[in-house]
Order: sequence, then C-alpha cells, then structure tokens
Amino acid sequence: MKSKSGRKLKELRQERGQSQEQLSLDTFLSRESISKFENGERKIQPELTNHYIKQHNDPMLALHTVSEYMGWHIDPLDGPAADTHRTSIHMKLQEEMQEAAEALDQCSITMNPDYVASYERENIKNTAMEVADSIHASILYLAEICKSYNISWEDVWDEHQRKLQSRGYVKS
Repeated sequence: MKSKSGRKLKELRQERGQSQEQLSLDTFLSRESISKFENGERKIQPELTNHYIKQHNDPMLALHTVSEYMGWHIDPLDGPAADTHRTSIHMKLQEEMQEAAEALDQCSITMNPDYVASYERENIKNTAMEVADSIHASILYLAEICKSYNISWEDVWDEHQRKLQSRGYVKS
C-alpha cells in the first residue's frame, strides 16, 4: 500500500512535468530511490522534503512526511467532506480557535494533577482535543496561505524562530 507522502511526491512530480529521472538529478538521489519513495517501499528522506519546500514552496509533502515519521497526523484534509478552498480553511481556523478559547476558559489546571477528579480530568482532555483541532487547522491554514500567496513556508518558520530567540524564549 502506498504511503500518503509517496502519493503526494508522485503527484507533485507529475504536476511539474518531471520524470523520476529528472527529480533524481535535481535531488542527487537515485531514480530507484524516487520510485521506492513513491511506491511506499521507503520513507521519504528529509532532503527530498526540503527540496520541495525550498524549490517549490509546497509544505504539503512535509506535512505528510512528518505525519508518517512522527505519527502526529497533521495531515492535509483530503477526505470527501473536506472543503480545502482557502476561504473555507480560513473560516474553519476561526471556528477551531474560538472553540479552543472557549474550552480554555472552562478548564482549570490549577490543581495538582494527582488530586484531580475524573470529571475534571475529562474536561482537561476535552480542552486538549480542542487545542489539537486548533493547531491542526492553524498549520493547514499557514500551509495554504504560503502556497496560495507565494509566501515562503521556510522563511515564515525562520522568522518565527528569530522572534522567539530575540524575546529570550528559546536559545540560539
């Protein structure tokens, strides 16, 4: 069975009118490796994901790859109920952020975790789920905005990292 990242790699390569051989020359990987990535026989290597982000500003392959490597499941929406137009993604992000904010308002985490009642723990778990929904929607929104408006995904994250460093939140 093909992996989602393998299917996405093939789709992106074909959208650009590239053969496996041309992609292998661009990425310094063998054509056989490209074939194995596309067929799901091998996990896509970070170098190939970086190539698509740098050369084509397409973070979707990276999202599929991270999902397969890490199991985080921040997958692009591709089911039959998904509306992936940028305005729909925008509205969905607003909805998810509102739901997360409301859940956070109702959640108390001031008690020692060892002394939290089961109903309180369930409330905390539900809040965590709302926050996860918001994070997923945020990443998909950012990916779509970067792709649609040709804003560099890589530059956005680099600038974000510099901002965190300048404020003393992370070390260099």
